Amino acid sequence: MVARQLRPERTVVLVLLAAGVLVLFWRPLLGVSAFSADDMTSLDAPWVEHAPPGYHPTNLALGDTVNYALPAEVVLRHALVRHHFPLWDPDVGLGTPLGASLTIPVLSPFHLLQLLFPLWYG
Repeated sequence: MVARQLRPERTVVLVLLAAGVLVLFWRPLLGVSAFSADDMTSLDAPWVEHAPPGYHPTNLALGDTVNYALPAEVVLRHALVRHHFPLWDPDVGLGTPLGASLTIPVLSPFHLLQLLFPLWYG
């Protein structure tokens, strides 16, 4: 069987793509920080009292992760630890679907892989 070689153009594209991913996501990939705006909770009570003077969150554009996705992920993980598949999250408003949520793709292969790691690494 003859080994197939990559054309130089494809190799360059793959190297540039890998370099771009590493440049943009090196901190979360190495576990230095999470790709989350959880630092924006320091703007709200009761955490605002403990924020250092002049503190500013690094990424306010990721607010959905703090307001919805991370709490839903915590509910999901707690339910899975109890060997229960969560279909409903009673903590949001009067309740909201969790197992069929578009925000948290519970049965996505990528999400299932994420469950192997701690939530803070996510």
